[in-house]
Amino acid sequence: AVNNLDDQEYDPVQGSATSNLERSTESFVPKWLGKFKVTPGYQGKAKLLLWEHNLLSEAFISVTACPGIECKKQLLMSLLNPLNKIWTQPEWDEEYMSYAYRLPGLLCNDQFMKTICLLVESFEEEIKGSKIEHSTGTQEKCRPTSTTNYLYSSTFPQLMLALLLRILHFIHMAWMDHSAYDLPEIVRRAKLMSTMEISTFLAENNTLPDNDGVDAIRVDAIGTCLRKIRETGYNVIGLCANVGRSIFELDSSLFNHALVADISIMEFDHLGKLIQLTFIPLVRYCPRERWDEWVLLLLEYLFFYCEDIFRYAWLSLIHEGRAKVPAFFGDLYGPEEKLKKLEVELLIKFTRSVSSLLKVLASEELNSGLPDLNCPKSDLKSISSSSLMGYLLLHNCFGRFSMYLFGCLVDYQSAKEALPFFHALIRLAVATDDERLKQFILNEMLPTLVRFDDRSPPSGISRLKSESNSGIEVSSMKDIVCLCQEIYNVYLQNQVTMTNGEMADRKTCADGFIDWLNKELKDLHYRASLPAPDIFPKHVVWNWEFNEEFDRYFPTYMEMLHEVDTMNDCLEHKFLNGDALLERLNPEFKAKYAINSLQHPHLRIMSRMLQRKEYDVCYRRRTEEIYDFLVELINLKPYVKVFGLVLTFL
Repeated sequence: AVNNLDDQEYDPVQGSATSNLERSTESFVPKWLGKFKVTPGYQGKAKLLLWEHNLLSEAFISVTACPGIECKKQLLMSLLNPLNKIWTQPEWDEEYMSYAYRLPGLLCNDQFMKTICLLVESFEEEIKGSKIEHSTGTQEKCRPTSTTNYLYSSTFPQLMLALLLRILHFIHMAWMDHSAYDLPEIVRRAKLMSTMEISTFLAENNTLPDNDGVDAIRVDAIGTCLRKIRETGYNVIGLCANVGRSIFELDSSLFNHALVADISIMEFDHLGKLIQLTFIPLVRYCPRERWDEWVLLLLEYLFFYCEDIFRYAWLSLIHEGRAKVPAFFGDLYGPEEKLKKLEVELLIKFTRSVSSLLKVLASEELNSGLPDLNCPKSDLKSISSSSLMGYLLLHNCFGRFSMYLFGCLVDYQSAKEALPFFHALIRLAVATDDERLKQFILNEMLPTLVRFDDRSPPSGISRLKSESNSGIEVSSMKDIVCLCQEIYNVYLQNQVTMTNGEMADRKTCADGFIDWLNKELKDLHYRASLPAPDIFPKHVVWNWEFNEEFDRYFPTYMEMLHEVDTMNDCLEHKFLNGDALLERLNPEFKAKYAINSLQHPHLRIMSRMLQRKEYDVCYRRRTEEIYDFLVELINLKPYVKVFGLVLTFL
């Protein structure tokens, strides 16, 4: 029977809730599990599917807990196959997943949640065991050995991951926007951060709501299951990437449906764990030939998400004292001062997770073809074949570069993690003469690095730096200065030498950098001390940091506006279409900002400009048509008699 486990066909249970499962062809339960009486109370096909799901899951858990079982691997695969089929049954979807208000049918089912939690944990243990076997070379004794090992190494992870991704997507559905009002109070409470989680950020807390009659024990049980399933599931995927290449043979669209598409509904703490446990291992171990299907799929939407959220969160935190993105912190309760501290800690933790990912993207093992600073000029396409950084830049995966992606270096740990990424960007900018990278390095990265210095004027960034953890401040400061000096050597040293003439030639490179840095800090203090311009509104608080950012971005914005302004025939040629807009751009403008795909952030901004221009052009044309019509009307009939009065058109 063992040799034919995978040849069986499985169909859902037919009959009443008290029927005996006499024939395995009428059930998802394999023959070798024997005959079972269905527990009373499981009426209807969907309920029977739930009963079978629990039975199969418990069987899987039992098999994984007994290492001495012969042909264990085939047994596990014969259980995963029907479990996957249950999740694809229309009755299952209709009863439990079709609408948000149906989710509690599983979320509030204590047996199901506990079983799923143990099932996912057994996945983790099995993968860890496979990793040990893989590293030690031990194999299970089961005839025929070669076929068994091949089937297990290729089929088992695929069956397991397919089921795991379906489970994770189901868990994610509890956080979707439309679920907020359709879920019972007990589930809404279970989704909140636990007291234990909050205590990792705050020494003392009272940020949880009162019970209000809700069963606190059940809330805690459901919440614990949700967190364990989610985090253990993410870890399983990361472990699979580490064990072998079979995970990358899967259809990547499964991951897109279960993970990538759900990113927009995730809170910072939630997404940070997904990055650490899943994204980083997948990126680190993904084969080069799979970058198109996997790395782009995972990272493109992630950085698109981070681009807007990070900018607004850090901008409002630095300048207004509160990160005004409450939806991404979850429903937090408690005194405002403690909530503010908790939000800052959550944002910093998420920023560290993203910085850790950026560090991996810039790692040497993934960028063997990254040119040194003194290498001959090259292009991104040739570099991308052996450099993940070059590959991602070629496909505009990072969107619009902004220092808000790195938390403006407010947190020392995030800054230290992001340093390899900065160094890699500089090497790519020099090797490719990429104007967009050069502008980011000189206009955003370098000014932020200068303000990292303790001698910089008081600002929102310096205030937050002093409030955050500074345990690695000294080492980070040295690394930041080294990065700053590297930019100076590459881009500014020759300019300074030409400006200062013979006196600069006599100085060493280090002395020249120190003089330049001191001058930059002096100029920064001067600009920070300037009063608001006379034309600045009196009722608005003047912020010199906003003015600095505006001055850096304004020339680029004006160039984009000029490009759009030249497209007077935008309505005839339908430039609102991305492809047409990309083709119509001035070649010099495209080269300057490396605009080579529809995903480029400048192209999105210009598309919005064109939409506003289209409205304006339509309005002006309509006004002109009305005017021409009135003129023609006056010429044809210069007056109109009404009740003996003459109305003349002037």
